[in-house]
Formats: sequence, C-alpha cells, structure tokens
Amino acid sequence: TQVDPAPCKSWVEQQRSRWNLKLSYHEADFFAFQSLEKFDAVTCISVIEHVAEDRRFFEKLLSFVGPG
Repeated sequence: TQVDPAPCKSWVEQQRSRWNLKLSYHEADFFAFQSLEKFDAVTCISVIEHVAEDRRFFEKLLSFVGPG
C-alpha cells in the first residue's frame, strides 16, 4: 500500500506490472489516510523533512504496524 499526496498512480501502476505486485495506491494526505489493515513494516522515503508534526506523524505511522 502506498500513500502519497502527489499524483503517483501511473508510477505505481508501472511498478505493479514490472514486479507483478499487489500494490494499492492512495492519493491522500497521510494524516487523513485510514485503514483497518495492519502491516509487518512501514517505510517512509524522503518524507520526514516535509513533516511539521513529526511526533504525530510517527504515532500515526506506528498505528499501522501490527503486533510483533
């Protein structure tokens, strides 16, 4: 699952086809994104320097990580 405020849908489609992946894309502000799904890992690339509320950001990020 990818969440990005930028319109990256075509890039995600290319990666999905190239690597034969199940990869969903949500064009949304991360703070507005909601999911009941829990993940084994969450990765952020070139993000933190753009986040004004880093503590809130990491708390939201960790809410998507499953137990263990």
